[in-house]
Amino acid sequence: MTRLQTLLLALLVGAPTQAFGYVGFDDAGDPLYAYSDTEHPTDSDVPSYAFTSIATSGTAVPISGSTMGPYPIGFQFEFYEEIYEEVTVSPYGVLMFEGGSPYSYATPIPSIGAPDGFVAVAWAWYDTYMGGSLYYETRGAASARQLIVEWNGIYTDDWVPATFQVVLDEASGDIRIYVQSLTASYDTVAIGIESQDGSRGIEAVYRPISLSSYACVFASMGERPRVRVTTPELIVPEGGTIDLEIEVTDRQDDLASIGWDLDGDGDF
Repeated sequence: MTRLQTLLLALLVGAPTQAFGYVGFDDAGDPLYAYSDTEHPTDSDVPSYAFTSIATSGTAVPISGSTMGPYPIGFQFEFYEEIYEEVTVSPYGVLMFEGGSPYSYATPIPSIGAPDGFVAVAWAWYDTYMGGSLYYETRGAASARQLIVEWNGIYTDDWVPATFQVVLDEASGDIRIYVQSLTASYDTVAIGIESQDGSRGIEAVYRPISLSSYACVFASMGERPRVRVTTPELIVPEGGTIDLEIEVTDRQDDLASIGWDLDGDGDF
């Protein structure tokens, strides 16, 4: 069932509902990425928590210094309009496309200066001497593969082990982050993405935080149509009706048309 079908169904059965677009974009004029996370549960694009550990199936990454790799993605992955086939990782919760070495503490996103071209999966200070492991694994068949990188049992400034992972999705170009558990009461945790020149990015989280069963998606806008609900009021009392107005634009923000099949008969 599509999001549109789900929204229409909710309206038809009369349940009070309210729909939103993505929480934010990396650029107001020509966004390349949009994001949403489980800290915004009323967002219509909120991702579901789908953490699946690769601790028993993935390739172990020996923790040494501040950067490890490069490691193969297993497919070509586009990040800010550049194609990559390998990544480097840091015990500080950062996945990098351009290499470099991140600080052991998070900095605001985006910002000019190293590192650039990265995903802050859960960027913070971690005590690697206390233990913890890193793993990576590429899963799936061609055109539908995923690279998963997992930080497992890495100790935060609270001396509590944290476990989280990032998923690069070949089919959609999306970047998904899942945090099983993370508590950092004193140190800033950054979750976000930053372009290769540091001029644009998204900062979903930047503060001391405690997270559990957290999910975040950085959705590649690519050539996808952009759907906006333009109806100003979307709260419907039980038994009420509403005229739902939707605006669809293409990558250049020109109006486009859209069709949908609500009964599965092949007629749109």
